[in-house]
Amino acid sequence: MSYSILDNCIGCTACLKRCPVDAIVGEHKILHYIDPALCIDCGACGIVCPVESITDQFGNVCEFVKKREDRPIAVVYEDFCTGCEYCVDACPFDVLAMKDGTVYFAFSGLP
Repeated sequence: MSYSILDNCIGCTACLKRCPVDAIVGEHKILHYIDPALCIDCGACGIVCPVESITDQFGNVCEFVKKREDRPIAVVYEDFCTGCEYCVDACPFDVLAMKDGTVYFAFSGLP
């Protein structure tokens, strides 16, 4: 489920700059919008919102990045990898990298 931005958004652009997948759109001083098709439900946007206008699907104000066990887990199927590097650029935690044309995990913490 994606996060939502309430009408009290002041358009400060903090969430837009923090979103790791560019799911947030909007102009300075105008209400922003989260594209639910792009949102990865990480909560990174909510921790930078100065007016607490970002809520989860239950209407709760997002005030923190989700705990590791509650975050969505990325899975890379190397057989289908085209080498486009989009996953590397989009990863909010900088744990993916390309090596010799294939994706590998930058640390051993991922299952």
